[in-house]
Amino acid sequence: MTGSLYLDEDVSLHLVPALERLGHEVTTTRGERRLGAPDPHQLFYAAERGWTIVTHNRRDFRLLHDAWLLWSRRWGVERSHSGILVLKPYAAHPADSFASAISKLLNDSDVSLASSLYEWQRSNGWVRFLG
Repeated sequence: MTGSLYLDEDVSLHLVPALERLGHEVTTTRGERRLGAPDPHQLFYAAERGWTIVTHNRRDFRLLHDAWLLWSRRWGVERSHSGILVLKPYAAHPADSFASAISKLLNDSDVSLASSLYEWQRSNGWVRFLG
């Protein structure tokens, strides 16, 4: 198993079996009975469990990521989240392609997801958001 992922409710459940076939442990907001929970609560819930959150919600999670980093530094807290992966929804992009892209990132030994946000871009692949 190469990574514990937490799929936000806006991410298609078709991604679950595709990721599991690649050896990833996958949990969903539906499976955790957290549908409708606010995004800050979802991020904190995932961080407490060491899960990387996967979402389509770029705007809100960029803001949350920035706030997490800023407040952690300001308050002198060394608490990191376990990573945020933002997938831009593409109608013609099959779950297997997204799963493969996620798996490649998770298996890259040069990549640390700790307190990082990566966005998938069709033209450039994974791009780290620096805030």
